[in-house]
Amino acid sequence: MLTSDGADDAIRRAAEEGHVPARFVTRAFRDHDATPFFFELDGHLSAYGHRFHAEQLMPAVEAMLRARPRPCGG
Repeated sequence: MLTSDGADDAIRRAAEEGHVPARFVTRAFRDHDATPFFFELDGHLSAYGHRFHAEQLMPAVEAMLRARPRPCGG
C-alpha cells in the first residue's frame, strides 16, 4: 500500500467498468507515519490502521448518504 499504486489501479478499473464511484485513501496513509497502521508480522492493517482508514472514508460516505433521495414517508 505504501510503495505501489497497484491496488488503487485495480479498484479504479473495476469501479470504472461497473460505473460506481471509488475513493482512495492511499495518499493519506503515505502522508502519515505508517508505523502504527500495520502489523509488523504480516503487514495487515492494525486496529489503528482500520480506524484511520474509516476516518478517511467517512466524509465521502456521509456525502453520498446525504445526496440520496429520501424514502417515501421518511
